[in-house]
Order: sequence, then structure tokens, then C-alpha cells
Amino acid sequence: KNTKCKDLPIIKMVFQKDLPSWVSSKSIDYRKATYIVHGDEFCRCPNKYCSTDEFAPVRQYYSRKYDNIDADIDTVTPPMYMPLGPRYDVVTNRIEEDDLKPSQNRQYYLNFIASPTNTDRRSLLNMLKENPYFAKDSSKYFVHMTPGWSKMSADNAAGYIKAEQYREILLESIFTLCPAGHNSEAFRIFEAVEAGSIPVIALNEGYKRHACEDSFAPFLKTGAPFVVLNDWKELPEVLESLISNPEELMKRQESLLQWNKRFWIETTSRFECLVLERHFGKDNPHIPETLGCSSKWKASALTLRKSETINSETAIQEQTEENEKDSPLQVDETETVPTALGKPETADVSIDANTPVNHNPSTTPLITGCGRSGTLSLASYLKSVGIPAIHEGMKEGAVSVSWLYAAPDSKYLSKYPFEPVSSAKYRKEKQKLLRPGESLFGPVVHLVRHPLKVISSTRRCFCGRGMRTFELGRKSDLRSWKFVAKHIPSIAYGATAMRLDSVERSALYWLHWNKLIMKNFPGAVVLQLETITGPKLVTALNLKGKNTTELPDEIRSAAFHTSPLKEKKKLPDVTWSQLRSVSASLAEAIFNLAQHFGYEKSKTLDEVSISRR
Repeated sequence: KNTKCKDLPIIKMVFQKDLPSWVSSKSIDYRKATYIVHGDEFCRCPNKYCSTDEFAPVRQYYSRKYDNIDADIDTVTPPMYMPLGPRYDVVTNRIEEDDLKPSQNRQYYLNFIASPTNTDRRSLLNMLKENPYFAKDSSKYFVHMTPGWSKMSADNAAGYIKAEQYREILLESIFTLCPAGHNSEAFRIFEAVEAGSIPVIALNEGYKRHACEDSFAPFLKTGAPFVVLNDWKELPEVLESLISNPEELMKRQESLLQWNKRFWIETTSRFECLVLERHFGKDNPHIPETLGCSSKWKASALTLRKSETINSETAIQEQTEENEKDSPLQVDETETVPTALGKPETADVSIDANTPVNHNPSTTPLITGCGRSGTLSLASYLKSVGIPAIHEGMKEGAVSVSWLYAAPDSKYLSKYPFEPVSSAKYRKEKQKLLRPGESLFGPVVHLVRHPLKVISSTRRCFCGRGMRTFELGRKSDLRSWKFVAKHIPSIAYGATAMRLDSVERSALYWLHWNKLIMKNFPGAVVLQLETITGPKLVTALNLKGKNTTELPDEIRSAAFHTSPLKEKKKLPDVTWSQLRSVSASLAEAIFNLAQHFGYEKSKTLDEVSISRR
């Protein structure tokens, strides 16, 4: 009715039962409008309105029966499939790239959170509870059945997971189980993908009998690296196989994130073209040529034909090993999946019922040191004994474990590299509570590792995988050194940067980063990675409510994130003699600081240089 808007495209969400009345409406020309059929989970929309794009050019919930199989695609186009996407009305704190963790740094192997809407979900729940494979270590799995489906957020309702906790569980899970509800497609799939948690789906009998035929086809035919089962009974065997190969698991996770980008770019681009061409007509000058609409209209990876059969074996095949650019994952230094996973954390975390992690509400306990010094192993240990800890971040009631926070510089008040958005938000709120001159962190543990080990490791790659030949490792390495160069002037970045395998650069880093920590946290307790025990760590953090005599001594190292053997052969461990040949004065300074930390006691630099050539 508004004359100013009469030349603008019309987009309207319509329930399938209301579509006939909207098509016959005189107020809107359905031939120019873009109606989107939604809520049709059982694909009951009459074929007259759903078999072509004439009446409803877009619909949610894919089904092969709406592909208009026998029609000539040049004259009749099937409706475009519109994915559900994540529910931002519930999980309002959107997941950003810096929130993501690589698979080996996540707390849970899998999560299963669902309402009991059908027998498929109830059967899966029973299997997770009764199968010995899952019963042997329940701390690796987060399983929760809600009372029922809730249209709106149920944060304050009994039996429901809070939205923020649900978000954190996805970010901490390698896999997310996605059994069918009323339809096989669910918001959970997209929420898991956005969190970098690999969806697990089943093409079982229930899937095959559903009225929406081949509803997973848009994912499988576009190369989604989901885990695809023929039946949920296959889960234990498949899961064990995947978990045992961390490197391939990480490639799958990277492929998932890249697929997600391509999938939504394709979906958005095709939808824009459809709306514009429907309103203005094809080849209209109002439509920018840069959109390339003429090709997208007739050919799209999301439009599938009946001849393209779906096979779970071909669907599960790996993506190419060549990793695409802009991977958002940063692998944590020197570590892998925790060897001792702790109990599932809840929204209200504390060491015991009466004592919070830190007795001073304005400061946060911190473990910091050089990168590649074993911080994730320490974070994993704390979690395993019931002490909440977060690596490369901050959150309420948890110990922060991060090499980044050694440099609390005002330049990075808005965002540290690799820091989750939620951590940055929490950190800024904490900073507002500080009194003048008060530190954000305390107590502080200064974690040290033998200089030759750190120098050798960061020289190969300042990243979790220990090698730059892997695309993710290369990007993480660049981001790490860029951050370091901001705080250590002698380490240049950019055009004047030292060689990637420079011994001098890694040596300067070990020396000056440790000095930076000593300057910023003069009262920190120094602990060696090589000699640290669990009780020593907890005592140094001054955590109340924990009996250290009951804690296990051993802090297991995360072996997977040591540098691969081929990288060690390419760049062997640095020796004192080699370090002296680079710079005698630098070697002397490093040796003196190493002795201050308790290394190379009762020896001289000359002695260790001769004995360790």
C-alpha cells in the first residue's frame, strides 16, 4: 500500500496451509513476490503449490519429491531449498571465529542434548547409558535429555540446559549427535557446525521412511564432512576409530568450517538472485552483473536431481588434504586432547559448595609462560581434579591458563589473538572493577621450560602442531609471532622479519618473554614444567577448599603436540654450542636466566657447550 515501496521486492514467510490464500491474494502479485514455505517438517504441502517455483519459490526442509524430477529445468525450476540455520533467538551470544577450539583441545568427545520427541532419540539415549563403551568413562560425554521441545529459550525452566551453557558445550565437543526429530534436519546441526563440532547423523530406517525424502541430500551432495552412520549402533566403533587418529580428525574439523562458509555463501547468493530476478525479471539492468545470477539460477549445488543417489559410504569420504585459507582454528601449544578429562562443568562452577576458585573476586588466578611450554597440560590436569580452568581465555570462577596474558598491554584491551569473544567480554568487565594499580590476575604461576626446548619448538613452528607445512600451523605461527613482535622490539615482523626457522628469533623470544613476565608479575611463583607436580601447582595458585594431599602428582604431557619426527629431523634440537655460534652474548644472557630458573645448576656455559654438541 506504500507507494514508496511498490518497486521493492517482497519476501514473505508462509505456512504451507496458508499458501493458497496468499497466491490468490489481490494485494500481492505472487509471480513477483518470493514466498518461503516454512514449518512443513513432514513435507505435506500440496504438489500443486510445491512442485515448482511458480507459487512458492523457496521452502524449508528439503525433499526430493519437490525437485520436479520429470520437468525440463530450462522451463520449470524446482523450489529452492532454504536451510534452517542456527537459532539466534535462543543462543543470542553468537559464536565467533576466535571462540573456536581445535578438536584435540576440547573437553568432550561428544554431546547429546535433545528432547524425547521420537523413539530414535530415546533408543540412542538408552544406548549411551547402557553400552559399555560409553559407560567406561562417562566424563568424556555430555548427555542430557530435556523434558520437551521449547519454542523459546528455557533458561529458567527445570530440566533444561541454559542457552549459554549449551553454547559452551558445543564449543567443548568434538562431535555432536544429531538424531532426527520431527524432521532429520534440525537447528542443532547448524549450531554444531558453527561451533566447529562435527555433526553425527544416521541414514537409518527412520530416515529412509520419512515423508521428506533424502532430507540430508543438500549436505551430503555439497561435501559436508559429517560423520554418516547407517545405524546408531555403529557409533561406538566409528567413534573409537575417529578418536584414535587426531590428525585426520583435525582435517575433518577444518573441512567442516570451510564447507560451512561455502554452503552459506552459495545459499545466500542464490537466494539474492532468485529474489531479484523474480521481481525485476531476468537480465534486468537493476541486477548487478557481478552477482552472476544467470548461471546460479539454472545450476546450483543445492538443487539435486533424482538420479543422484545418496550413499553413506561416499558421503563420509574425506575432503582433500589441501587446506583452504582463513582457517579460524588456533591449536593450543604443545598439547592434545586431555588425557584425564574432568567432570562436566555446569554454569555455576566452583571447587566445592562453599568456596570459589579465587578468594579475591576482583582478580583471576593465572598460569602463564612462554608458548610451547605445556600450558594446556596444566589446564587439563586442573579440570581432571575438579578445578575449572580455561586455556587462552577467562571465565567466571576458573583459572586462566595462557601465554598471551603475560602481556596485559592496553593495545590489546579489546581483543587478544586467539582469545574467545566471551573471554574478552568477561575480561573487560573485570577490568572495570579494578582499583588503581591493581592487577587483573592473581595469584600468578610463572611456568618455565628449558630454553633449548622452547627455542627448538618455536623455531619449527610457534603453533600447536609443531610444523608450518600444515596450513593451520602456518597461519597460527604468523599470528603468534605478530603478537610477540608488538611486545619485543628486537623481534621484527613483516618485511624486516627474521627467517621462519631463525634460532635467534626464538632465542630472543624465550629471553624477553620470561623477562616480561617477571616485570609484569614480580610476585609470581616460578615452576618448572619438567619438575612440576599437581599438588605444587594447586598450592602455588593458593586455591582454597582443595586438599592437596589427595591430588595425583603426575601431570601428563600431551604427546600429540610435540613436534613430529620429520620436523625434528629437518630442524634438530638447538644446542648451546649452536646458540653461541649465533650470538655469544645472547647465549650468555639466556644461560644466566636459565640458571636463575634452576636449570644447568653448578655448570658453566663452556661446559654445557662442549658436552652437548
